[in-house]
Amino acid sequence: MSRETSKKSKEEKPEPEKNERGLRYITENFCLKLCEYLGGYEYPQLNSRLYLHFQGFHKIENLNRFINVKVLYLENNLIEKIEGLENLTNLTCLYLQNNYLKKIENLENNKKIVILNLSGNRIKKIENLSNLTKLEYFYMEKNYLSTYEDIENILELKTLKLIDIQSNKLDSNSNEILNLFSQLPNLRVLYLKGNDLIREISNYRRTMILKLNNLTYLDDRPIREEDRIGAEAFLKGGFNAEREAREKYRNGSKKVLSEEEKKRIKMLVEERRRKNLENLKNNYENKKKELEEQKKKLMNEFEKFPEKRDKISFQLQSIDYQLEENIKDQIEFNEENNISKDILFEEEKRKEVEKNLKLNQDDDNNKGIRIKIKEEEINDNDFNNNKNDDEELEEIDTSSSKLKLQSNKDDLDAID
Repeated sequence: MSRETSKKSKEEKPEPEKNERGLRYITENFCLKLCEYLGGYEYPQLNSRLYLHFQGFHKIENLNRFINVKVLYLENNLIEKIEGLENLTNLTCLYLQNNYLKKIENLENNKKIVILNLSGNRIKKIENLSNLTKLEYFYMEKNYLSTYEDIENILELKTLKLIDIQSNKLDSNSNEILNLFSQLPNLRVLYLKGNDLIREISNYRRTMILKLNNLTYLDDRPIREEDRIGAEAFLKGGFNAEREAREKYRNGSKKVLSEEEKKRIKMLVEERRRKNLENLKNNYENKKKELEEQKKKLMNEFEKFPEKRDKISFQLQSIDYQLEENIKDQIEFNEENNISKDILFEEEKRKEVEKNLKLNQDDDNNKGIRIKIKEEEINDNDFNNNKNDDEELEEIDTSSSKLKLQSNKDDLDAID
């Protein structure tokens, strides 16, 4: 096989095998190929996810060696029964929505499941879930749940935080169902819309808010503190009382701070500014120290290696530029964070005074070096100028001698 064909075969997504009837079925070989194609591993024990959705499978099988799988995607297939998951004891997320399941079963060994999605199936009763002691998110949308008895086993799942049973056929025993949900201490999100049961509950949203004190999200909207206050007021005095309570809450939410609270907030702000200033100074000083150390090293190299002075002088200029930019950055940072420039510059002046002698000494050294360079340049220029002057004098002498010879020759010709 050529390199191009092997590369092409690796890029092609593997297809499931088919049985004698022409139906796709799950095999370990297909799962491993799919894992490698999606960036997984060639050994079943090393894979933590299996993506077996939208494949047209009719049965869950041949997954016994995938013992460390935590997330299993089996949605949008043709599966009719929950089975073949006995060895997947580390499973935490199971997605089986949009299949043909009729019963919840065979999950006794999967005690670590946190998310269970069984939406879009044909399940008529919630059952066989008592072993799922860690289940928090349970999706049962668009199934065949119709009575209180069909959902009463939810009480076994005390850890539930989210229940989605919208778009089922619940149409009676509204009070019992409300009491059922109120007995779940951790319930925070409930989806109940799409059931005929809602029509039986007068002032549905207000009633649910009052009955379920821990609820933070109902159907398609969050529950705020204002909603709870309004619902309580409605229960006592109707719409007008609710309107007044909401307006009062909105006006009261604009809290007027006392003098003590203002002082406390001011102190916190000042402390925050002080910490910002300290961090700013530390960063500035560290950066400045680094640049100064680099500058000293370059100055030493400048003295030792005259042949590299052009390159070193360019590096010195770059460091000076960085120092200037560092100061500008600090000033911009101060402006953004409302830190007083006067405080910063006073602190910087104090630091400069402490390092004045040292910096002056460095400046003197720099000036001495620059003077040496200028003297060398002047000497070179003087030498070149003197050389040019000598050449010009020689040219003048030769031209004058030539003129004298020419005049003497003219005189001789005149005598003849």
